Amino acid sequence: EVVAEDDEASTLKKFVQNSGQFGCWFSTAGTPVVTYSYSYDCSKQAFSLTLSQSLTHVNSSNVVLYIPMAVGLLDSKSGQVVEATVLHFTQQQQIFQFENLPNPVVLSILRDFSAPVILQPDVSSQENSPGEEECERLAFLATYETDGFNRWEAMQQLYTVGIFALMEQQEKSSSSESIVAKVLDAFKSILLE
Repeated sequence: EVVAEDDEASTLKKFVQNSGQFGCWFSTAGTPVVTYSYSYDCSKQAFSLTLSQSLTHVNSSNVVLYIPMAVGLLDSKSGQVVEATVLHFTQQQQIFQFENLPNPVVLSILRDFSAPVILQPDVSSQENSPGEEECERLAFLATYETDGFNRWEAMQQLYTVGIFALMEQQEKSSSSESIVAKVLDAFKSILLE
């Protein structure tokens, strides 16, 4: 039995030494942060997804990891998955194109928790909170997503946005009713299943 364990350890060591980018996972401290942005071009019938990766650990700033990103594109009208694939994310920033999509689609990213990363929408043009478009995407995923992990994650993020919207509404007497309505509609659809 000891020999078998030594063989397994030896095999793992060889894999790590010879696996290039994927082997960096075993020698890099910290959890990678993947930031994403996307757009749909009606005239070209194309969806573009931009992914960026970073590591917060000081000694890991120049490390680029291989990150398998399972994504799905859901038809924005029917909720049906029209495209599902695993993207091989191997650069600091990478753009992925999906073509021949006659209808707008909704992005489902990190399906089945395909990689142990922190996933964040690019909020550089927003004020550090999800915008209306991202809230609509989360509400759609909470209602129609077929991937259990992403559906749960969408609801958690949507609840968080809803709580902060209610807090803001109370503090400033502002109207965050549309966000709260999206949260309640998504929750209702889950309860009615």
